[in-house]
Amino acid sequence: MRSTTARRTGRRPHALASLLTATLLAVVVLIGLVWPPGLPVSAQQDARFFADTGFRIDDDKIWDYFNKRGGTRTFGLPTSRTFQFLGAPSQFFQRQVLQVTKDGVRTLNLLDDGILPYTTINGLTLPGADPAVVGATPKPGADYGAAVAAFLKQYAPDTFEGEPVGFYQAFAGTVTMADAFPDGNGNADLLLPFSLEVWGFPTSKPTRDPANDSFIYLRFQRGILKYDVACTCTQWLPLGDALKSLITGQDLPDDLATAAADSGLLRQYDPDANTGPLHAGLPKGTDLGNAFRLSLDTAPAAPAPFVAEAPAPAGPQPAAPQPAASPSASGGKATPTPAQQSGGPPDGDPSIFLIKLNEAGKAAKEQDKEAKKGSDNRMTWASTRFEREQTYANLRSGPVTVYSRSIITRDADTAHAIFQDEVKLNQKFPEAKEKIGGLFEFNTEGNEDVGDEAAGQSACVAGACDAKDGANMLHRRMVFRVGPYVGVIYTFGVDDPEGNTQAYTRRFAAIMTKHMRDAQ
Repeated sequence: MRSTTARRTGRRPHALASLLTATLLAVVVLIGLVWPPGLPVSAQQDARFFADTGFRIDDDKIWDYFNKRGGTRTFGLPTSRTFQFLGAPSQFFQRQVLQVTKDGVRTLNLLDDGILPYTTINGLTLPGADPAVVGATPKPGADYGAAVAAFLKQYAPDTFEGEPVGFYQAFAGTVTMADAFPDGNGNADLLLPFSLEVWGFPTSKPTRDPANDSFIYLRFQRGILKYDVACTCTQWLPLGDALKSLITGQDLPDDLATAAADSGLLRQYDPDANTGPLHAGLPKGTDLGNAFRLSLDTAPAAPAPFVAEAPAPAGPQPAAPQPAASPSASGGKATPTPAQQSGGPPDGDPSIFLIKLNEAGKAAKEQDKEAKKGSDNRMTWASTRFEREQTYANLRSGPVTVYSRSIITRDADTAHAIFQDEVKLNQKFPEAKEKIGGLFEFNTEGNEDVGDEAAGQSACVAGACDAKDGANMLHRRMVFRVGPYVGVIYTFGVDDPEGNTQAYTRRFAAIMTKHMRDAQ
């Protein structure tokens, strides 16, 4: 007698079994295509886990906000665990950082000073904040909503210089009704404020990249839109990724590393040991332990290599042992102390190697705001900049800009690696304030001693490379190494036999080289 199932289907029992087996196999194959291999079932079935990056959104408040403000379309994928960052539980995403505060979840002001205020990232020259635009930002008051809408349409246009940049459309489309009100009940008038909540107000006008006319940018308080003429597409830049690379040192662009040389966040995390900080300067309220360890990796965080010194107790204290010699005004070697050899930045004062005011040229003025210092586990560095007014006499008595940077490392091998990194920057001239035009040869050979190895580059100002009367303005940059020390000289001035010549730049390098040799 046929079974009930067989009668209903009109198939014999063994045929039905074959059909069920085939169906199950198809389901298994389909699952294999959708779920990444090697993940446990719990991860495969977890909507909060993103296999492409290996991170999970654990915090319920962040998960809710993420979904109601556009999800991956707005923020990209998660790229960290939830960890304490700048005083709040935070999670990094490709385009943003979300933080949990007492008032709810917020997006981080990524472009603020101390975080990511830089305008050179991965070959892109981005606009800085325009005081005129910032000053025109609407203030809360009567008709605030109308004022905000008018401001956005004025400073975030959809068309710029004939190009369909779509800035307003991209901004206003950040959050949809389906995102904010998944149950279908909501006020559409709130969508624009929600987009404003994510990205903030525009802080610049649309600006073309000076090195690539095909790129047009618009800066906001918490993000930057980029329009690409080649694809006629508008996208938010992955600034969250840029901040992560700054902290971890992984995939860190050379231009960003140079711009952020004095940042307390630079290379503070060891991706192999999943620990940090690695040196002094980490902002308060930040705990990097396991911050970027993949979510499915349950290993505990390693102890941080760098431990901040405890405050000194009150009252008289016994004299501390003197450290090993380091560079000083009277000379001396930068020999690492035992504490340094086990972690922390190299010892020494790199500022003693820098060009001094009386060496920079008549009427030179030190740019105090541009005098900087910094350190990480590879180097301790300092820089200074002198400028002179561009009068006829000054332009023909040497460079009108002299920038110097000195670096102390632990050994010659580390210095050689840093030297090579700096040489790569010669063609970009990160210290220049004027645009870079055509590049041409810089001869490092001369009568001066410019170190154990040296490399240089020259360039004219963009759009002014063909003057016939000797009025071209030139950039020159030179990198040199002496044992464990590295130096950088950048000069700017007129193309004149008495102006910004290679001989002047080499002479500045020779001055620094002598100080470095004296310290060995």
